[in-house]
Amino acid sequence: MSVDLVFPIEFAIEYKSSSENDFLYREMYKRINPDFLITTKTADNYWTKKELRAKEIGIGFIGLDLEKISSTTEVLRKIQENI
Repeated sequence: MSVDLVFPIEFAIEYKSSSENDFLYREMYKRINPDFLITTKTADNYWTKKELRAKEIGIGFIGLDLEKISSTTEVLRKIQENI
């Protein structure tokens, strides 16, 4: 398995837990059909909810334990270590 594309998802969602946000994320996952959802647990207050959502829709979850990522090479290395 390899990493084909890493990109941020930027759209207008308030950072709060809500049924509307759950719906929007599920719709996004269906459209892009990822194999994994990847997030940095130390920077993401909602990572446990994302992990549960990923399991519910049948995709993998990688929660990276990083303080700060400053290079794409480091991001890709950490992701590939976890796949």
